[in-house]
Amino acid sequence: RASVRADLASYGLANWSDAASDASGVANGFVHTANFSNQDQGQSNYIMVASPGLGTYRAHTTWGTYYEDYFRQNPLDTRTPWTSDPAIPFGDAGVTKFGGNVIFLPQDKYNDAGDPINLSSGWEMRLLEAEAALQSAGGAAAAIGLMNQRRQDLGLADRPVGTDAEAYTALKEERMLELWIEGRRMFDLRRWEDNNMGGGLADVLDGVYGTSTANVAGVGEETALGVR
Repeated sequence: RASVRADLASYGLANWSDAASDASGVANGFVHTANFSNQDQGQSNYIMVASPGLGTYRAHTTWGTYYEDYFRQNPLDTRTPWTSDPAIPFGDAGVTKFGGNVIFLPQDKYNDAGDPINLSSGWEMRLLEAEAALQSAGGAAAAIGLMNQRRQDLGLADRPVGTDAEAYTALKEERMLELWIEGRRMFDLRRWEDNNMGGGLADVLDGVYGTSTANVAGVGEETALGVR
């Protein structure tokens, strides 16, 4: 209900205070998931099926995306892990059609075709509370404090408190990291753009939502990290 109210509040159809109140009642460790089976591919976690490396497909890679650079710089952040294997340097036909041999850096968030995918979580609720705080001028400190609860849980450095605009950009990144490959990001992008929230998407398109330009010279650099 908190998620629905936050979506509606973005369009002025609900109150952010109600969304925040609903979110506050959800514990940090809560998760509600969509469950899958590793016994039948039609009922499996297909992101995992697309990226097992030695398995059937090699059609998912983080190469050339924001997540590639981010995880290199933040290996403690278990929300966006990827892996690599020098023995499997390139993806298969599912990605090679996008420009020849595409470097294979598959996701490592899901490790089994039966792994569940989050539909909602307590940590996502902290971010909804943070976004609600940013609806009022001067809400940056409260919003950053809520974001830092999760970062502290992961052993990451706290985000500094800056302006409200900077806090909104930070919020967009934190939601992107928290909801990575859970199939729920389009709703965020749509409501922020439709309502020019926190500057719409212009404040992050060249950074958070941009693509990586690092390590494009060759596979040698890409596989140096080794298998995680």
